Amino acid sequence: MREGLFSLFLLAILVYGQSFFFFSLAKSTSYAMSPTLKFGTYVLVEKTQRIQRLDVVLIKRENAQKTEIKRIIGLPNEKVEYKNDQLFIDDEERTEPFITEEKKSARKNEFMYTKDFTLADLTGETTLAKDCYFVLGDNRLYSTDSREYGLIKRAEIIGVVSTRF
Repeated sequence: MREGLFSLFLLAILVYGQSFFFFSLAKSTSYAMSPTLKFGTYVLVEKTQRIQRLDVVLIKRENAQKTEIKRIIGLPNEKVEYKNDQLFIDDEERTEPFITEEKKSARKNEFMYTKDFTLADLTGETTLAKDCYFVLGDNRLYSTDSREYGLIKRAEIIGVVSTRF
């Protein structure tokens, strides 16, 4: 009995210790990532996973009190812009399959799901710096993201969301 409890205790300490380096749990505390993540959804965040475009990530901005979940849209050294509800990276049109239905609904109701912008309009720079990322929430109409608070530095990205539950 004691050995079993001791083993369980050691396992808990090991898992807790690894969470500082390899993974973290987080909760979606806003509607910014809807429909991908509903308010209150828990996620597993992998801290060592390589960051790629369209990854959903957990961030902690320098001057923010809490963490946020957003989507990586622009990578370092890229040009990012939106024209007519369409994403362009380095002047190449990109798809965003996770908001297809929302964009269709917006067109049907005669408005744009994501308003036009260029990186230059928002930051004064034409491309992202070498350690900066451009993030957006999937719920573009209500998300506070890089369009408002600017670019995210690599050090502000905690990790990549890998599992939702």
